[in-house]
Order: sequence, then C-alpha cells, then structure tokens
Amino acid sequence: MVFKEIITQNLSINSIAITDAAFIFELVNTEGWLKNIGERNVKSIEAAEDYIQKIGIRENFNYLVIRQISTAEPIGIISVILREGYKHFDIGFALLPKFINKGFAFEASNAVLASLENSQSHKKILGICLETNLPSIRLLKKLGMKLEKKFVENDEKKNLFSKIL
Repeated sequence: MVFKEIITQNLSINSIAITDAAFIFELVNTEGWLKNIGERNVKSIEAAEDYIQKIGIRENFNYLVIRQISTAEPIGIISVILREGYKHFDIGFALLPKFINKGFAFEASNAVLASLENSQSHKKILGICLETNLPSIRLLKKLGMKLEKKFVENDEKKNLFSKIL
C-alpha cells in the first residue's frame, strides 16, 4: 500500500523519510510513547535513522508523518500496520506532547481512514491500545470504532477496536 500525500485543513500527512530522524528521535523518547507504545531503543539521531530504514523496508508497515501546514513542523505520526497474527490493518497514532489535545490526532486519523475507505483497499480497520490508554480509547471511539474485545498480550491488558470501512 502506498499513501499519497493527504492534506487536511491544518495538516499534511506524508510517508516517513530519513530526514525525519530528529523528529522520530524526539517522539519515541516521549513519556507517552514509552508508556503506551514501548521502548524502541532509539538513543541517538543515527539510531533514529536506522529505525526509519528498518520500518521503511518492512512489508505492510506504513508510517506517515503529520505536519502542521502553517509551519511544516512534524508533530506526530499515523501508522497503518498489518500486525503478525491479524487479518486486518491496525491504525495507530502518536503526537509530540505539545500537540496533544488540540484535535490534530483526530483530524489526521480521520483523513487517513477516509483515504483507506476511498481506495477500497481495506474492508475493516483495527485499533489496538492498552486498556489504560484512555486518550487513545476516546479517539478510537470518536473515529467511529467499536470495542470488539479485551485481551492480554505480552502480559499487557489491551483493547481491540474495529471499524468497517
């Protein structure tokens, strides 16, 4: 799946590039990322470049950088990933702390879901998050996703949401 640039009222959303390494270094080391997504051992800009290269060559991994149109500053990511053991792609999102609770995650996620729906490449999309990640749960519900099940994976309690596209 190849995503073309997605433009919304406030955001541009593009595939991740090696030039995003400094931003990725900052993002994956935020408290929210570490708590809700997990340690990625990205401890330098060079390690961020390696991380980007690794995710860039993995089939069924789509990482999209969210930028504010007004500044071109990267503020977060949207991922569309086919996880091992799942039949449908999972949408994920993460923002730098100063951009949380400003509507950007909804605006970007909603635009990516609309792009998937318009492409008719997916019939269903999943959203998987920790049971304790209340902001993500609220966003998934706002995107029209329904709780499908609760489960435990790697000793973590998780929720699986889904939406028919």
